[in-house]
Amino acid sequence: MYSDTDLLNQIKQRDSVALERLYDRYEKTLFLLFRRTQVDEALIHSAMTELFRTVWEQPTRYPNFQGFILHTLRQLSSKREHIPT
Repeated sequence: MYSDTDLLNQIKQRDSVALERLYDRYEKTLFLLFRRTQVDEALIHSAMTELFRTVWEQPTRYPNFQGFILHTLRQLSSKREHIPT
């Protein structure tokens, strides 16, 4: 099994299979994590698409995959619907 670092290094070499492996590894976990900060499922799916698009297009943007996740969480949190009390 490849580590996240191995997969990011392969993605830097334009290995689309590595991106698929990273997606398969995190798809369900990320959805559940993002669901904690955002109720709009369409927005969550859009954020996940953008996250993996950024990994593919800019694999060196963050030093590790967690950086991509944190960036996406911040974006979702800023778009969170405020529930009136």
